[in-house]
Amino acid sequence: MGGRTISAADVADRFTNRPDEPMWFLGDAIMSGNQGEALRRLSDFLQHQHPLILLSYLEGQVRKRSLATIAPDYETFAEWASADSNSYATKKIWQAKNRASTSGLANSLRALARSDLTLKTQPEATHRVTLERLTVAMCRWMS
Repeated sequence: MGGRTISAADVADRFTNRPDEPMWFLGDAIMSGNQGEALRRLSDFLQHQHPLILLSYLEGQVRKRSLATIAPDYETFAEWASADSNSYATKKIWQAKNRASTSGLANSLRALARSDLTLKTQPEATHRVTLERLTVAMCRWMS
């Protein structure tokens, strides 16, 4: 580092897992198409949480994005999604409703179902690569 002494704080800042970061940071990275950020956050997430929690969260996000895509207006979307219309998260999904194509939403749902089956039926050694592939694919389909 150019002659600078590396401190404990430098190491902790660079290499500490971040279990306190909410899952929606990972979801935001996927939904915005940021593959590098999404894979980093996935790695952090898997250190402290179960993969099925992530699949459930992502399926909910795809469902809400799908509802936003077909809703005639914001109030109808909020009602269909059983969401608070004043919520930042609800507004954010509504604003991103046109980022993913219909085929991207369908591909994401199919991939989530396949990943769910893999996690429930295959050896644990396959889980990380399954989730990494899902993450990269969803980054492409959802942004």
